[in-house]
Amino acid sequence: MLTPSLFGSFSFVPATKELVGYSGLILFCAFVIGLAVLVFKTAKFTDLFGQKESKWLLLTLLIMVPVTFIGRFVIKGSESATSVGTLVAVVCFPLGMIPLFSGIGLIGLLPTLFLAIITGLLQAGMFNQDPFNGIIYTTVMLAFVLAVDRIKNESKEISNTTVLLSSLIAFGVGIVSIAVTQFASMLSVGMLEFQRLAENVFNLSTAMGISIAIGSLAAITIKYYFPEEWIPAGYLKPRAIFNPVNFTLSSIDKVMRGEFALTSKRASLSRDELRLSKAFEKLQNQTQLNSTHQAKLLALDPATFSGKDLENILTTILKASLTKDSQSARIALKDFQAGIKKTSILKRMGEGDLTQAYAYLDEMVIDKLGEQPQLVLSDIKLDQFFGLSANTPYPQSLIALNLHQSGQFAGVLWVGFEKTHWFTREQLSFYEELASRANAAIAVKSNKQQVAVEGERLIAAFEALDDPVLILDADDSVCYLNSKATQLAHEEKRLINSVGDRKVISLPELQTQLSKGSIQTRSALIQLGKGKEFEANIRPFKTDSDKPGKLILLRETTWIKKVSQQKSEFVTNISHDLRAPLNLMRGYVSLLENIGNLSDEQSKYVNRIQGTIENMSGLVRKVMSLEQLDNEEALHYSTFEIKNLIDESINMVNVPAHQRKVTIETDLSGLKVGNISADRVMLQQALFNLVENAVKFSNRGDTVLISGSTDEEMLHLAVQDRGKGIAPLDQPKLFTRFFHVDEDDKFGTGGQGLGLSIVKSVAIRHGGNVSVRSQLGEGSTFYLDLPLRR
Repeated sequence: MLTPSLFGSFSFVPATKELVGYSGLILFCAFVIGLAVLVFKTAKFTDLFGQKESKWLLLTLLIMVPVTFIGRFVIKGSESATSVGTLVAVVCFPLGMIPLFSGIGLIGLLPTLFLAIITGLLQAGMFNQDPFNGIIYTTVMLAFVLAVDRIKNESKEISNTTVLLSSLIAFGVGIVSIAVTQFASMLSVGMLEFQRLAENVFNLSTAMGISIAIGSLAAITIKYYFPEEWIPAGYLKPRAIFNPVNFTLSSIDKVMRGEFALTSKRASLSRDELRLSKAFEKLQNQTQLNSTHQAKLLALDPATFSGKDLENILTTILKASLTKDSQSARIALKDFQAGIKKTSILKRMGEGDLTQAYAYLDEMVIDKLGEQPQLVLSDIKLDQFFGLSANTPYPQSLIALNLHQSGQFAGVLWVGFEKTHWFTREQLSFYEELASRANAAIAVKSNKQQVAVEGERLIAAFEALDDPVLILDADDSVCYLNSKATQLAHEEKRLINSVGDRKVISLPELQTQLSKGSIQTRSALIQLGKGKEFEANIRPFKTDSDKPGKLILLRETTWIKKVSQQKSEFVTNISHDLRAPLNLMRGYVSLLENIGNLSDEQSKYVNRIQGTIENMSGLVRKVMSLEQLDNEEALHYSTFEIKNLIDESINMVNVPAHQRKVTIETDLSGLKVGNISADRVMLQQALFNLVENAVKFSNRGDTVLISGSTDEEMLHLAVQDRGKGIAPLDQPKLFTRFFHVDEDDKFGTGGQGLGLSIVKSVAIRHGGNVSVRSQLGEGSTFYLDLPLRR
């Protein structure tokens, strides 16, 4: 029942005193069990009674009883309840905690707690104090040593501040212990008054606080004089400190070694430990999955596909697609017939336990996939997507990926799951890589077929040639001969020789050309038996290695030279045969004016006849010049002054220039050298043709400019006119034989189309070049560039 106390507070009087009398005993047992568990979890039981501990234990026992009696005093006017059901005066033992605070660092935790219990029992037996004091002292000492262990800094040195802070924490724990014991004791005697409880707790805490303060000062003193022996935290078990950095490094090291087990096996984890452990466990599982996927992808290296059969490669890809959750992996390659939209399956392949049961879905998956790169269905409902019946087996989830060839849809790779499956980004990437491998395999097969077809075409082309063709690989071994080359090698034994299992070129002239190592096309003349001469054209081509392969085309030139000689003789004979009648006609025409006076109309006809004869004579001269250039005879070099050559060319066209009132000017300020070395006759003929054309295509009263300059390597000549210009489409054809610019007759030129081809031949024979720059309505400029011969 509740009754008001003298101070106006409430007190609780139990209905059955015997029942509550056992509460003190129950609380005492709970204290003992709790302290025992805490001590055995924190105390280190090695070296408890070494030489040092034994020495200080004896000294502590000797001073413990005297200090209990010295300086004790009673706090008057205050009584406290004991656990045995009595009221006693509150006694302060100011020096009673000195042995405990000293022993906690000298003899260890467990002996000190034993001394604390003895101290409490002595006080109870000799001064009628509460036997619970021994439990309170053990609680205070245990709190003190744990606080020291927590507060000490990283240098593992216990400072005075650490001792004082730990004493305050121990004092707080002591107050709680006093409050609990007083509550139990007052409850046991049936006099629980809250104000009285507060007074008792205050008085007992004051008495204990004095002894704790003096005890902590004694501990500081002993620490000062014996710093290496007073180590209160040295008798505790080392705490398992969670270091996130060490934990992370250790877990990373395990993953790098391929160990994917759980990172921590501890029974209890803190919140931070648990979060980090779960995060790393997730990372380990993902790393293991990625490692498995990577191993499967590495086994499917596209670089090895060329030597494998397509079906074997696709089978390996299907097996790699299967996981512990998937029961079917299938590939369906399709074909769209021309003009028909319906899909036709060309090839079906599958792996997995349910691949045959799901085979009927190939067409449906292709139709649903359409032009999409992929189709992901994580939860397929009956009749929702494919329109299936209830008794038809179908996967609960599937992923389908587009297979393509040369940009065209070629089929599908799809994987079915018997249970609902939610795809992660990593899984999607894995299946995309597998589809990429399948595309590579299909492309390799297509390329091999295309290469085979191209190879057959090339072989057919080589066999159709009338010239021998030889192909050498990167190490100059003969790897192909067409039928003409095989026939030639059979007739000429020294063309090809066998070295081990290789066939190599043994002809010295060809060996010399092959040994030059040039990567450019080159040609050479070689002599074979029976007076046969061949022009060997060597063309490099790319191979798999760094060194290029070579194609050798042998073209027989014996008959070509013979035909060329016959042609030269024919042209020479014809030219001579034409010159005689032309000279005769020229003579008779010139005599007509001496016979008598001719009418204007007769004179016009005579002039036309004379012009035609001159054109015919010019044509014969130019044909003879071209024939001379085509014979490729050696040039006749001589040294001469370039200015004289230009003046002679101008004199040769003075008459037509005067008739057309065309002025010819020169600009030779850019000539750094006066003399050059060249074939004078050919160069004069080329320059004459350029100047003659410029005069022909100039308007009446125009000016033709001849300029010359030199640099360190080249002579540059330019002939510029102010005529109508040349159309861009006609410019590339100007230097071909017998080409006429349209509407030449308007200028009265009537040329044969051979002059510019002669200029080009002269330039090429000298190792130079000829070019033109022209614009309609603004005239043309022809450039003749020749290398300077030292």
